[in-house]
Parts: sequence; C-alpha cells; structure tokens
Amino acid sequence: MVEAYEAWASALLEELFPWSEDPGEVYLAIDAERLRTIGRQVNESGDPLESFNRAVREQVVVQGKFQIERITSDRKRPFQQLPFLALCVLAAGEMRTSNELRHIASTNYYARLNEMLGLEAKGKHPSLKGPEIENEWYLLQERLRSQG
Repeated sequence: MVEAYEAWASALLEELFPWSEDPGEVYLAIDAERLRTIGRQVNESGDPLESFNRAVREQVVVQGKFQIERITSDRKRPFQQLPFLALCVLAAGEMRTSNELRHIASTNYYARLNEMLGLEAKGKHPSLKGPEIENEWYLLQERLRSQG
C-alpha cells in the first residue's frame, strides 16, 4: 500500500464521514477546494490536488491498467476505496471544466477520469470495470454503517 494513498484515505474518512450512531445514506461530496483543505491535514508539500491525484494514480494504475484489487479493503484497512471514489466524484464534477479535453464532449466522464488516472483512452478504459467500481460504493456504505 502506498503511504501517501493511506494518508489520504485516513484524512478523507475523518473529514467526510465523522462517526455517528446512524450515518444514513452515504454521499461523497468533494471538489477541488475541499480536497486542498483536506490536503493540509495530509501535510503534502506543493499542490494538494496534484498530490492527491498522484497518490491515487500510483495506487490504482499499474503498467497502464487500472487494478481495483489494489484498493480492495480489508479488516486492517477498511476504507481503502475512499480516495479512488473521491477521485471519481472529482472527475464527474470537473468534466465540464477540463481545458485539455476540448476535443472530447464535456459530458464524457471517462475521458476526465482517464486523464486524472493517467490512462490512455478516449472513452471508458478497458481495465475500468463498472460493476467492480459500483460494488466499492456499496462496500463503502456498508462499512460506514457498521462503524456507526
């Protein structure tokens, strides 16, 4: 596990999901400004947003392919999918603002996510498997409820 990725997982969990008896539905609301604020807790030098993107990229992309098993949580690290899912939310929120992707429709979520992960593909990268990613959202919600 990459140390920076784990630091981001801890900081995101603490900031976004303070413990309560009934956490209710899980909503992951994140934008660049909030990530920069959280980045100060991680003590990253330079731009916290770039540090976050780099930490996620180094954790989940190996030899140009997304590897979901590298963020699968276990009992010792139950919220390892959190930084990756936060990056997915960030990609969705920024897909209309990307200056580098003017040739691609502004609604192309996967183009923005690919760019942030450093994957080369115009649409959905073959290594990004929807059901596996969707399952991580369900697992996050279950873990938050069980911790509440």
